[in-house]
Amino acid sequence: MKLIAINRKAGEPIKSIHSIELYPDSAPVQSGKPVFLPDWGGNVGFKAVLCPAYRIGRLGKSIGERFAPRYRDAVTLTARLYPSNSPITPEIARPDIVKAWEGSVILGKWQPIGDDGRFILAPQADPSLRLGVTPEGIDIDGMIAAVSAVMTLKMGDIIIPCYLDTPMSLAIDDVIRYRLNDVDDTLIMKIK
Repeated sequence: MKLIAINRKAGEPIKSIHSIELYPDSAPVQSGKPVFLPDWGGNVGFKAVLCPAYRIGRLGKSIGERFAPRYRDAVTLTARLYPSNSPITPEIARPDIVKAWEGSVILGKWQPIGDDGRFILAPQADPSLRLGVTPEGIDIDGMIAAVSAVMTLKMGDIIIPCYLDTPMSLAIDDVIRYRLNDVDDTLIMKIK
């Protein structure tokens, strides 16, 4: 399994091939499991950005954008964690260690993709803060095409096409819960 993230905000174009990042298979942890912030982060603190993630359901290389919907079979909500002094932007080079530690990506519970591909996310603490997301808005099909031009996609690979909102600061003992499509506890971040 490959975990592939495109380092861009939703709605922005992919700026270069250097915007595609590979995470080691030790980086993701399942939602609800504790995430221990690494000591090497020091006093700078850590932040997280929420991201949609799509699971690839079939083998493909050089996939045309119009055929990309055939290759994604599930969606979830993820969080990418990083030190506060290393913001997630394509313009700033950061060492690979930032994405290599266990817990740098928290994977939520997978859900089937609806007929129109839309989904709604909201913090469980305040479900009225709903955010609707469309495949076109995050350009998942364009991102599948861009990634498959560089590497073969296999069943079980995960693509994180963008991040959705401004980063949130994290503190020890935080427990942050999000729902996706009205499914409670889709993503639970337990920070230790």
